[in-house]
Amino acid sequence: MASKIPQVINMAQVAGRDLVVAAKPVVSRFAALASKELAPPSPAQWPQIKKGLTGLAKDAQSLKFMNLTVKEAASGALVGVEVAMWFFFGEIIGKGSIIGYDV
Repeated sequence: MASKIPQVINMAQVAGRDLVVAAKPVVSRFAALASKELAPPSPAQWPQIKKGLTGLAKDAQSLKFMNLTVKEAASGALVGVEVAMWFFFGEIIGKGSIIGYDV
């Protein structure tokens, strides 16, 4: 039994090194994309955001959403569910429990 311990330790070290080598490009790509995509909007982007929200309001008034395919509607619904779940998870983290606030 004691003779197998060095083998197990060596295997763990090799596996750890392989994991670090394999994860390095994935982590660097994630970091590059996250810093770009998850950053708050810059002041230069505000006119574009305003234009998008105005267009969204016009599309809602003209019932343009009625012309969506089932795939597009399902995709939009899933995005809405994801946003709602992040909100609820943030609430749970903020209040420190799943049930209720201290009143």
